[in-house]
Amino acid sequence: IGPDDTLGYIQDCVDLGIPASVIIGGGFAEIGGEGIKRQKKLEKIAFENDIAVLGPNCIGVYAPPLVDTIFLPTERITRPPKGSVALISQSGGILIDQFFVKFKERNIGVSTAVSIGNRAVVDEVMLLEYFSKIDKETSNIAFYLEGFKEGKAREFLRLAKESEDTIITFFGGKTSEGKVPTQSHTASLAGDFKIISAALRQHQIIQPNSERELLTCLKVYDVLSHRKNPFGKNVITYGDVAIVSVSGGHGVLASDMLRKYGLNAVHFTDQE
Repeated sequence: IGPDDTLGYIQDCVDLGIPASVIIGGGFAEIGGEGIKRQKKLEKIAFENDIAVLGPNCIGVYAPPLVDTIFLPTERITRPPKGSVALISQSGGILIDQFFVKFKERNIGVSTAVSIGNRAVVDEVMLLEYFSKIDKETSNIAFYLEGFKEGKAREFLRLAKESEDTIITFFGGKTSEGKVPTQSHTASLAGDFKIISAALRQHQIIQPNSERELLTCLKVYDVLSHRKNPFGKNVITYGDVAIVSVSGGHGVLASDMLRKYGLNAVHFTDQE
């Protein structure tokens, strides 16, 4: 369905009382010019008639075992198991080619995965509020974003700080080179990442520096989410780390990394 026809179908949803829609196709704000005008028309129809529109320029929702709107054959993509992680991604390609494959390899479970694309109506703030306050199957929420939706950053930060769930954000478009393609990819305007990073840190949001760090964080928190008392009777003191390693070299490297992450090494007594 072409973008102009899409608007007609959304109006049909209004007339038929259909409350939600997933728009897979592009041709909206990500192409600029007429696409921006077209997306504003879409937003007007949706907001005035209370229709939850996901997209445009997205691949939909995966919520095992009941919901799967990803219109690709099962033999072409890997789908991760059920678990505690809500995964929200602006990029459909990153979602299925990177995260789905890596989640499956590492047995990281997904409660729901959502591709939001251009975020014309349903955006990261709506989904953060839903997964942190309503969805009982989610205890960890991870985002791949290429910038916050205009005017929504403060609300996102407030909700993240209030949430009892673990919130992790992984950003694309952090460099001057990376900012250029974000506009044509998902119509995002990437901001000054140093400012964004400082704000995220102040609001207790985890910021992995790489995809590997993201996956490591999610694996740890997904495992812990399935245990009512994962640390037993031990008292956890923030920042104090004991390093136990079968390899001397890895122990040295881990010790070097402590200061980078604001952690302190535990110094054992002879008796200990």
